[in-house]
Amino acid sequence: MLREQMVRFYVWYGELPISKKVILTTFLFWVLQAIPKWGFVLLGDGEMTANLMTAFIMPRSEL
Repeated sequence: MLREQMVRFYVWYGELPISKKVILTTFLFWVLQAIPKWGFVLLGDGEMTANLMTAFIMPRSEL
């Protein structure tokens, strides 16, 4: 199944015009570089991590 999806993606990518291939490839490179930076920024400071956790998980003391 994964092999079929990869083949379909490869065919789809091959049919794209050059301009869209450049845009897609540039975006993918940007995402691959940005994800580790965002992770470091968000998890590097304990206070920021705590604020993010309270946005997704309600502490029992506030119920």
